Amino acid sequence: MVEALVRRAAVAGGSTVDEDFDTEAWWDAHGDGDALGYSNLLESLASTSASRRALLAGFFETTEEEREAGLKIPNPAHHTIAALVKRGLVRVIVTTNFDRLLERAIEATGVSPQVISSEAAIAGMEPLQHVPCTILKLHGDYAPLINATPSTS
Repeated sequence: MVEALVRRAAVAGGSTVDEDFDTEAWWDAHGDGDALGYSNLLESLASTSASRRALLAGFFETTEEEREAGLKIPNPAHHTIAALVKRGLVRVIVTTNFDRLLERAIEATGVSPQVISSEAAIAGMEPLQHVPCTILKLHGDYAPLINATPSTS
């Protein structure tokens, strides 16, 4: 994903991008900060939180064609974790992923997980003992949570 975003930044900056394009070298020469930290890279491509979410949606939201091809859908690991949640064996999940594949797999079992991906979500979260499943997303969620206070950044 980072390489694809750096390629977009390079094209937007007027560079020619081919199969031999060195994304790391280009970012070191033209970027601002560490591309792997995402923040600087995303801000170089999209200045508002809404435009950043729209940019990232293409990496995470599944089109009908991708779904039919078996892409961007929960895999067996997601479904296994979801089955453990359904049985009550797992109640808290900590992840660095900011896609929604795990939530989709858990919701498919009939369980609605509480997703915590921002300070606002922490402030409004239900106590762990009162919900069947809580997912802590350490790197956030690419899209805003439905029940969370929107970010101003």
